Amino acid sequence: MIVLNSSTDSLEIVTSAAGHIEYTVSYADHTSTGVTASNSLGKIATATTTTVVSAPGTGVTRQVRGIMIANTSKSVTNTVTVQIDVSATDRKIITAIVEYGESLHYTDGGGW
Repeated sequence: MIVLNSSTDSLEIVTSAAGHIEYTVSYADHTSTGVTASNSLGKIATATTTTVVSAPGTGVTRQVRGIMIANTSKSVTNTVTVQIDVSATDRKIITAIVEYGESLHYTDGGGW
């Protein structure tokens, strides 16, 4: 289970090369009054660190339920790292080489 439970926790994807990486992250915010589902979608075209799920607000626990990362670049193989940034300290979750046409998947309860 991937949980962001502090206003200093965010989920990031680090890419090693300029290419085309597409991502979809689904998550749920848990509060004392209920649960709200949401998602984050985007594309990464450079070698960079990208925040894909921001830190939750005060009194919110953010549960990541699914992650899909796809390499759509025909000419670039990318090393992708998924990490939690906790007050500027990175906690690596997984690093994988993702070639063109491949994807990396996570499901809550199923893992990578």
